Amino acid sequence: MHVVDVQFCACLDTTGTALSHHIQLLRFCCFPSTTVRPQSAFTFDVLNTFHLLTLQGKVSAYDFHSVLQHKTDNTGTSDVKVMGFIVEEPSN
Repeated sequence: MHVVDVQFCACLDTTGTALSHHIQLLRFCCFPSTTVRPQSAFTFDVLNTFHLLTLQGKVSAYDFHSVLQHKTDNTGTSDVKVMGFIVEEPSN
């Protein structure tokens, strides 16, 4: 879990319209928390790991989040945030 600066591109799709931010995140293998102005996302890998652990180990979302916090900072001295983005709109 960490903060990542993201600058979305102003690239166009095959129809000539600008790619939305959530589509750009999906193409980067990140699942956005929302389709409108996403501020956080989860990688496909972490979602797959959570899925496997809930199926096999009956791990709750709370316990999985706690494990990710400990993997990020096991000292417990800082408040670990869920992965977020600082988004800068492309300047024209």
